[in-house]
Amino acid sequence: MLIALTALSIAAVLLTIGFLVIHFLPVLKHFHLPVSIVAGLLGLLFAHFSIGYFDLGADARGIFPEKYFLEMKQVPGIFINIVFATLMLGMPKFSLWKSMHLAAPNIVMGHAYAWGQHFVGALLAIFVFSYFYENSQYMAPLIAIGFQGGHGTAAGLTATFDNLNFTEAVDLGLGVATGGVLIGLISGIVIFKIVSRKDQTLTPISKNNGNDADSHDDHDEKDKKKTDLEFKKYMVSKFSVQMGFIVVVIFTGWVMLKSLVYLESYFFADSKVSLMAYIPLFPMVLISSIFINAIFRRTRLFRFLDRKSIEQIGTMSLDFLIVCAVATLDLNVLMDYKLAVGSLLLAGLVWNIGILMLFARFIYPSPWYVYAMPDYGGATATTASGLLLADVADPNRLTSSKKAYMFKQPFYEPFMGGGFVTALSIPLIKFWGIWSYLSITAMALMLVFLCGFLLWRKQIRTAAKVSS
Repeated sequence: MLIALTALSIAAVLLTIGFLVIHFLPVLKHFHLPVSIVAGLLGLLFAHFSIGYFDLGADARGIFPEKYFLEMKQVPGIFINIVFATLMLGMPKFSLWKSMHLAAPNIVMGHAYAWGQHFVGALLAIFVFSYFYENSQYMAPLIAIGFQGGHGTAAGLTATFDNLNFTEAVDLGLGVATGGVLIGLISGIVIFKIVSRKDQTLTPISKNNGNDADSHDDHDEKDKKKTDLEFKKYMVSKFSVQMGFIVVVIFTGWVMLKSLVYLESYFFADSKVSLMAYIPLFPMVLISSIFINAIFRRTRLFRFLDRKSIEQIGTMSLDFLIVCAVATLDLNVLMDYKLAVGSLLLAGLVWNIGILMLFARFIYPSPWYVYAMPDYGGATATTASGLLLADVADPNRLTSSKKAYMFKQPFYEPFMGGGFVTALSIPLIKFWGIWSYLSITAMALMLVFLCGFLLWRKQIRTAAKVSS
């Protein structure tokens, strides 16, 4: 326990140093780099420097004693479950159809980015990586894992890749995720500035154009004050209670996963296929958070869920996750697979920019580039990067772009990113082969493009009716 606390303390110190570095180096502020990424890169640097004046042991990793370094490697696989437990827990009730109507372009574009990354990764695995690497077929989902899922998803798949005897894939996924954050934010800002200058004739729609999103939160201020007083009355921190609810969500997800594993082994005992054995815990935690939040909404317990506190816990967990994941990267693995990492980053970036420039203007409402930036950020880096680009593109909230991006998540996160599609892609490749994976992703991508075409036709008809 003391070793674990010390490892977390090291991560906290790295975060503080990263924050101070960004604060006192204005150059870094222009790149909008997350503190956790900078802190993780500093930790990676420290892990490859040894200090001769101190005897840290023969197995020390730079300035980190071995036992603390190994404990830091365990942090991402644990904290990813906390992050996913906080995604939907405490979310207010929203109108399903109104949310889908507002977020429909974001849902289509999000799935176009994601399925395309799976498809492009499969092409690379078949026609490039197979000539250079063993286990090349398992590299196919790494663009989607790194770009869509991020550091948490890559780290959360550690046990899955261990079962496949391809432990290097975790470092590859983390490398793609780190590169994705860097190139996603920088390229997103550059693309927005270029495109917005060319489209000066477009004017933002009203922030309240048919959107009653602000009315979704049915906890008024009086209810919140009553709840806060109740916490104070019993002399307990809101954070402590929210952590208890989060643990319940994680435990429920674990029970769901173990139940599915048992049911699969019971009903398909003679089958050579064992999908559930390769499913990590965090997608089940996401499903659990949706179910438990829905149950809580029908009881008086929902008033004790404090969404702001839950989000802060999730953000803090993600910070520690990224710091530890980046700081403990194995650079030797990245160098051994530099062709793969470089190809995955380049292919993913080209695909995302292609989708953005060729299709976004036909899918999103005007001004399309404002609505497109959050999805581009989320598809190249993380959801947080998408939110940051939403603020860059529309700092004064003149459009509904940020709300549309957030309303997309319930229709997207359970499937892509760190959801079931990503988790099932690896066992699908193992049991049915890379060509089946390529065929499925190609068909899914065609279906997404068809949905985009229908959405475009609908928008044309709607614009024609308004003009007439």
